[in-house]
Amino acid sequence: MRDPERIDVFLERLRKIWMRNPDLRFGQLVLNVSENIPLLYNIEDDEFIKKMEKCYTPEKRSSLLTLSDEELTEKCIQRSVERIQRRLKGLE
Repeated sequence: MRDPERIDVFLERLRKIWMRNPDLRFGQLVLNVSENIPLLYNIEDDEFIKKMEKCYTPEKRSSLLTLSDEELTEKCIQRSVERIQRRLKGLE
């Protein structure tokens, strides 16, 4: 059985990230990180939160906040297409 204490540690780290980025919804927080994780289902919690902390450094945060809604939507669509293309390529 996995250590249940990891949940509080994970949630505290997530809370710190989210508090520094209060304008983002939870889905946006996850989507921005998950583009670089081919198998999100299989990643360990500690690996995921490290990637999330790396994604939301102050430098990267400012670049996301300067995008218009349309630019952010386009960027998300582009990332999704790229992710699907990588997965399809892996099936060949």
